[in-house]
Formats: sequence, C-alpha cells, structure tokens
Amino acid sequence: MATVRKFHGSYQVRWMYFDRIEQVKKQVSKSGFKTAKEAKDYGRNMEALNQQNKLYLSKYTVESFLKEWITQKSKQVSKKTAENYRNAIDNHIVPKLGKKKLNELKKIEYQKFIHSKLDTHSVSSVKLIHSVMSNAMNYAVDNEIIDRNITLKTDLKKSNNMETPKTKFFTKDEIVAFLNTLNVKNGLYDMFFILVANSGMRAGEALALTWGDINFISKEITINKSVKRINGTEFEIGKPKTESSIRKIGLDDYTLAKLSAWKSEHSAYLLRKKLGKSEYVFTTAQNRTRPPHYRTILKNFNIKLDTLGLPHIGIHGLRHTHAVMLLEAGASIKYVAERLGHSNVEMTLNVYVHLTDAMKQNDMNKFANHLGLA
Repeated sequence: MATVRKFHGSYQVRWMYFDRIEQVKKQVSKSGFKTAKEAKDYGRNMEALNQQNKLYLSKYTVESFLKEWITQKSKQVSKKTAENYRNAIDNHIVPKLGKKKLNELKKIEYQKFIHSKLDTHSVSSVKLIHSVMSNAMNYAVDNEIIDRNITLKTDLKKSNNMETPKTKFFTKDEIVAFLNTLNVKNGLYDMFFILVANSGMRAGEALALTWGDINFISKEITINKSVKRINGTEFEIGKPKTESSIRKIGLDDYTLAKLSAWKSEHSAYLLRKKLGKSEYVFTTAQNRTRPPHYRTILKNFNIKLDTLGLPHIGIHGLRHTHAVMLLEAGASIKYVAERLGHSNVEMTLNVYVHLTDAMKQNDMNKFANHLGLA
C-alpha cells in the first residue's frame, strides 16, 4: 500500500512493486507533490498499473530489458556462453531494435531485422542472434512482462537470391593509403591497426600480446593467448580460439621498427603517469594491466576510415586484408592458413573463395606465360 510523508517542504509517496526480472519486491518513491492527496493518488495509480502489468509494459525498451535479462542469465550459463550472448545483444540486437518499446515490437519488424542480418551474416551467426532474442522473450512471457513471444516461427532461411556474404577487406591501394596515415606517436590505436594489418592476428590475440611474446632478434611473435570479454566491463586472458591458433609468426622489419618505437612511447607515457611498467603491448591510459575495449578500438577505426573516405570493413577486415595481400603477392594457401591460425587449408579456401581482381588477373597471366603466349 502506498504511504505518504512530508519531505523537504513537499510530499513524498512510497509504494512496493514486484520486479519480475529479479523476482523480488522493491520499494519506489517519488517526491515533489504539493498535497498529500496528490501523492497518495499517484502512488495508488502506480500500484494499479503494476497489478495490471502496464507499469512494466511502459517501462521496458528492448535494450533495457535485455540488459536486465542478460544480468540474470549470466548466472546460469558459462562465461563463454554469456560472452556470446552479450556480443549478440550489444553488436546486433540493440543497435537495430534497442530503442523500441518491448511491448510494441511487432513480429513483422523482427522478421525484417532477421532478414537484414541474413543479408550480411552466415545462417549460423543469425541463428545465435535469434536464439538470444527468443530466449529473452520467452523469459518475458513467463514472467508476465509481455503477452506473447513475437520471435516464434521466425523464418531463418536465406532467400534464393541472397548472395553469400563476401569477406570485407581493403584493396592494395586502400590499405597503403590507410597505413600511410598511421603513426605510433598518435597512440595505441595506430600501433594496434599497424600490427593487425601487418600480422593477420585476431583482435583478441593482439590485445593479449606481451612484450615477452615478441622476439626482436628472430623477428617472430608467439601467439598463445587471447583476450575474451565476459561482460561489458570484465575480461579474462586465456587460450586462443583453437589449438591451431597457438603459433609463431614472422614479422617484417617495418612492423618490428614500429613496435620498438611504440615500446619506447608507451614506457615513457607510463613513467610520466607514474603507472609503473607494463608487460602488455596495449593497455588503457589509466591501467597498465587492462587492455582497451574492442568497441573503443572499433570506434577509433571507423573515425579514421570516415576521414579517409574508406569503407567500413571492421577490425577483422584488417586480418582479411593481410591474408588477401599475401595471396595476391603469391604466398601459398598453406602458408596463409598457418599464419592465420586456421586448423586446415579448407577453412582458408572457404573464407577467401572470392578471389580479388588482382589475383584473377595474376592467375590468367601465369597461364599465358606458361604457354609462351604473353
């Protein structure tokens, strides 16, 4: 029952409601009413809305509901599963549907969202996104937050005219233009982009890199760990994606020189800020043991691309670019597979099945040259 009291020259009302997400009773208060009757009427109205479930219907957006749902769900699943769920929510669902009221989301809107994802992502990736949304909506129905699950019977098949998503990468001219703008004196982001583009490392592998992993004498990097996000703020450093991801790769003199310069820049910064020494190649500006967040890196990456008028290819696109440039230069598919940490050559072939124009022309020239026709 709502209760009213005098509070700082006006009236305050308090009332109880049942939080259907956390399954506990909570108390809410609101102040600033001129009369006790106004406060009492407001409290009774809120209690009535809560009883009718309308308070919840007006409260939740898709984003706010999923934020509360994943907090509860993370307690029931493994860290890796929770990480995958958060990725689907943060990078796919929220950007497109997050601002919609949960109870106003229509089935046709959700189906269009799924079809848009099928245009640019694999079926398996879209199935994961759909699974997260469907599970969350089931939870909302079970707890009487919404009346029905609009994700049921969603079509997850690609239409016949949908093309297989093509791997995004820079052309030779684009990657050269991009690299020419980078300078380690600008900070960690430029060094990060240089390293990923020139090594083909995964973003998580690069973020977990320590100075002890880099051998400036043998010109090699040892890759044996990766950063994994557990939720929006927490992280852990563990084994890479697969056993084949544990590997040693060679580095060119240009990249090694940039790393050496960055080591000096980074050490000098940590000294100025009295943060001490760091074994990690990439850390935040405030913490010598904490890697920067992937989303912050991606944001800075996209800003640079917009400035240069280059297409958005994602951080992983730098890894793809590295592989494509190697193949264009004549590297064997086996070498590229081992360098990327793929478990087999077939995986590499599947990823880079769409040959670049330069590779196609090069192969045609090889045929003509072999027959003495050139």
